[in-house]
Amino acid sequence: MPSGKELAALIVRGVAPEKGRVVEFGGGTGSFTQALLDIGVPPDLLEVIEINPDFAHGLRTRFPGVAIIEASA
Repeated sequence: MPSGKELAALIVRGVAPEKGRVVEFGGGTGSFTQALLDIGVPPDLLEVIEINPDFAHGLRTRFPGVAIIEASA
């Protein structure tokens, strides 16, 4: 089951976008990716690693400015 918007917001609240690049492991359906963007992480400083080709494709479509890396972490 994908994580909800509220859970994602709680988990990323400690991320400091001004500190630099952020890497997300296992982007899935994008709940945490969206939450990271919502707190101010610039798309060009966000890298998402996703092994599932279908999820990776969905992330690329939904977040065109974010680097989606289709690989195993």
